[in-house]
Amino acid sequence: RPTRDILLAEFDSLDILVNHHPSKVGGDSERRRTIAQRRMWALIDSLQASGHGRIVSVGDFNDDVWGSPGAPGTIKYNGAWEKIDGGFARGLTVRESVFADPLLSEPDRSFGGTKPRRTFIGPRYNGGVSDHYPIIFWIK
Repeated sequence: RPTRDILLAEFDSLDILVNHHPSKVGGDSERRRTIAQRRMWALIDSLQASGHGRIVSVGDFNDDVWGSPGAPGTIKYNGAWEKIDGGFARGLTVRESVFADPLLSEPDRSFGGTKPRRTFIGPRYNGGVSDHYPIIFWIK
């Protein structure tokens, strides 16, 4: 199976797609992320062709598609921040923010600064929530 399924939640006036695209780890990862992105866009196009005008797509895209220098990231990989989580909308106005709360963070002993406090490090429980910071997403 080249990619994970996309969760589609359909409501009266809004459709939400929840994505978790393949990781960057592995030799075939870029091709698998491209397949996931194509499936997502095909689903969005199909919804729009069926008259669904308000569509939100959110998730872990495992690509730094929104990154801009100095912008807050959602994950720290080899000491560099990347914003691989996020979302976008069609037919709506959106605003988002990375929620990098200190309660979700721990010191980054390898690269300095802080990083998200993950739940597990290998088999050892670390007590955190995730290795990604969450996104707060406002829809208007």
